[in-house]
Amino acid sequence: MQQTIIDNYTTNASLAKQEAAKYKKLSDTYSLMRLTVFALMILAVCLGVVYDDFTIIALGIVVLVLAFTWLVSRQSVYEAKKYYYQNLQLVNENEIASITTRDNLYDNGSRFANEKHFYTADLDIFGSTTLFQLINRAATLPGNTKLATWLSAAADKATILQRQEAVKEIASKEQWKPELQTLLLFARKADINQLQRLFIFLNISLNLTGEKWLSKYVKVAPYVMVALIAIAWFIPVVKSLAILTGLIHMGLVFSKAE
Repeated sequence: MQQTIIDNYTTNASLAKQEAAKYKKLSDTYSLMRLTVFALMILAVCLGVVYDDFTIIALGIVVLVLAFTWLVSRQSVYEAKKYYYQNLQLVNENEIASITTRDNLYDNGSRFANEKHFYTADLDIFGSTTLFQLINRAATLPGNTKLATWLSAAADKATILQRQEAVKEIASKEQWKPELQTLLLFARKADINQLQRLFIFLNISLNLTGEKWLSKYVKVAPYVMVALIAIAWFIPVVKSLAILTGLIHMGLVFSKAE
């Protein structure tokens, strides 16, 4: 029975590794294409200046910025998938290690250890090679704290039965468990960036300096660029402003690409 479980995790880890490699290759390819497009933007500006032809610059910037933006969006998708499958591989490998060597990449709860507690120290509840290390799969600090609280205090019969039912329900969801662990794996390191990463995961604005105006400007930036190109077509003196604006847009896109 144990070997069957290990084989299942091994197969899942291998499949996840293959998927991660596939999306890494795609991401690298689109990254190279993105760099090529950015180089073509610079080339278009240089050719326009050399031949004194604003059409080259206008068409080059419009077409290539659109192509660059599309490549960035596609690469972001592949990057997200790559990290997902890398974490999925790690989750499955961790389950194998938990069975074979009792290792666990999650927190072992050593910070909850209390020598004065009336049973946790005697029963090896917290710390290395303890019960907490064996069963813990909580990625977030509140999750770790909740589990530690449960293990540090006695519960009444009704609560125990409810928890047993919850465990049965979770145990039956074989696909949901590794997926949830994979999606939350980024939160297992309680560092200064944890809250920011959680906000990114939840797609919640952080209201950082400059974020508000930039989010509004990107909605009108294409229209500003098109308007400047149209005006420059009839009023040559505006060409310099259009070129400068195009370069600024290129810089913004490139800086926010990652």
